Amino acid sequence: MIEEEFWNHSPLLNHFRIDGASHSFFSPTTYAKVIGGTFQSQFYMDMNDRMFETYGDELNFVEDHDPSNIWTLIEENGVLSISSGKHMVNRVGYFVTEIPCHENINIVLD
Repeated sequence: MIEEEFWNHSPLLNHFRIDGASHSFFSPTTYAKVIGGTFQSQFYMDMNDRMFETYGDELNFVEDHDPSNIWTLIEENGVLSISSGKHMVNRVGYFVTEIPCHENINIVLD
């Protein structure tokens, strides 16, 4: 599965950010570093409004959903990936999707 196909699962917007605040993890600087210095698409910036924190009310919201609708953003050795399911190790944040994923999927973001 390629990263664009992740969007086919319809990730929910993070309604906890009613003030428009976004995760700073995908700032333009981080984005440029992640994809080699060129701003090629909105993929990473669009993730800002859909990623949920790993603690507090946002984590409670994630945990209230079926595990097949949860995805984890993982950073390991400088490489980002999105994996289906709720993972604890090297997690950056979570996504909740409208469409479940019943497979073990790992998407390396490049």
